[in-house]
Amino acid sequence: MESPANFMKSTDSVCSYKALELVPSGSYATYQWSTGAATKNIQIQSPGLYLVKVTDNNGCTGVDSTIVYAKNCMFGIYIPTAFTPDNNGINDKFKPVVFGKTLHYNLIVYNRWGSMVFKATDPNQGWDGSIKGVPQENSTFVWTCSYQLEGAPPRKERGTVLLLR
Repeated sequence: MESPANFMKSTDSVCSYKALELVPSGSYATYQWSTGAATKNIQIQSPGLYLVKVTDNNGCTGVDSTIVYAKNCMFGIYIPTAFTPDNNGINDKFKPVVFGKTLHYNLIVYNRWGSMVFKATDPNQGWDGSIKGVPQENSTFVWTCSYQLEGAPPRKERGTVLLLR
């Protein structure tokens, strides 16, 4: 019987604000990670050397490792200029794309008369283009967004978004 070998990627990379899942290829009876975990896969957030010892169903053991490097990733918030709430699963909600870990976030959308039509403190929550359940027609709306990403100063941005049906 051969011992398990070469079941991990030799290298990988992780953003400072995201987790990386390390998963050995193949299936084994037991797993013992250098982090102390005994699960098939682990979530890591820091660069470093990660080892895992596996035992197969025949009692053969093997050790493999992955070197995880820090990756330069996009950083900031991108706020789109248009959205199409037509329930096709693409661009149906007005919300930012966030590259980083948010410490503070507040998005407010106003109609052309200055009335607030949407507010969110969670960047994953988006506006569906309706006001009190009533879908709005094609129009331009004004938004303000104040936020702070970990490792960056607070920011406030303003702009417009076009609702297209």
